[in-house]
Amino acid sequence: MEGEGSGYDLIYELNSMDSKENPIIESDFNSTKVIQSSKIIDKEILPLLDYISQHYSLYQKEFIALGLVARYKKLLSTKLSALLQLTDEDRLRSYTTRLVEQGVLITRGVKKANEFLINPKLIANSNANIKTSLKTIEPHRLIALIEEDIRLHPDSLKKDIEERLPDADKADIQKTLYSLVKEGKLQTSGGKTYRRYRLQD
Repeated sequence: MEGEGSGYDLIYELNSMDSKENPIIESDFNSTKVIQSSKIIDKEILPLLDYISQHYSLYQKEFIALGLVARYKKLLSTKLSALLQLTDEDRLRSYTTRLVEQGVLITRGVKKANEFLINPKLIANSNANIKTSLKTIEPHRLIALIEEDIRLHPDSLKKDIEERLPDADKADIQKTLYSLVKEGKLQTSGGKTYRRYRLQD
């Protein structure tokens, strides 16, 4: 044991490599109990993680971050920081900088809107049978998809669009709708709660 608490880092690393939930820790004045589930969350990403571990030399904290991004498909830097229980942006860089420099992760956006995704080239090279997800769709493609959806279904509520695009990130849909309205490409009707969207005439 190199130091108090270092065993937890190893548990988190192994969970990332095996696509398992992180442990649940219950503690009181007299004892601490650690509950580790044996269930694999996403078997599809295991070949990808195995491929990366064989072809890249990663530090423990980098593999922990990588496992989280692979599991969620896409993570905002703020969300990744929260999952890693980090409070400082500089500390997150120590988890992600080399992953980006080596091309393991790619980024989109800036500052708080910065997102981390697995490099699609690695998914192809690993022969991992990962299902295509709209969560990782590029912003300009999501714009085209939403515009086409509204063209076919004018005067749609946001929840209607979300139901027709169930794999897309709800936050991304909302952000795209607001942006299209601001740019004058969509017009709205109704109040804030029941706002409907249609293409600008």
